[in-house]
Amino acid sequence: MESAEKLSVTVTPAMARMIREKVEDGSFGSASEVIRAALRAFQREEKEHAERMASIRARVKASIKDTRPAVPLEEAIDRVKSRISQLARDMVDRAIHHDEQFHAQLNDRGDNSGIPFPPDSFILGSFQASGQPRIARRNSSQCRRQAESRATPFKGD
Repeated sequence: MESAEKLSVTVTPAMARMIREKVEDGSFGSASEVIRAALRAFQREEKEHAERMASIRARVKASIKDTRPAVPLEEAIDRVKSRISQLARDMVDRAIHHDEQFHAQLNDRGDNSGIPFPPDSFILGSFQASGQPRIARRNSSQCRRQAESRATPFKGD
């Protein structure tokens, strides 16, 4: 253990109260231990901050040295919109595929009596802002049309 040096420190009444509470509730053996723990936490925080800043500086430096041509903003926005649209279409296709598999399994077992929907339909579930579930029945073609209409919402922008 390092040798200790005695210091006199002035703290606010709220800080003094917190230090006393930590000692009284048994979290620490003395006010000095509370201060040392706080300083160790501060050292960790400073080190992490320095590491984050070094990482940011390295990324900025690498970005400045990057010789690839810049992508114009409009092109970048178009790429993002296109990717979002593709993800929406993929998600609906996966939901339809999953639902078709579910109905096929029920038909294989001969157990579709408890399902109130025709085999080409599936249930879309989501939550309203109130937290209540929102369930809607859609058939495959309705879902594809809805997905296609939502997949290109940015054309008017």
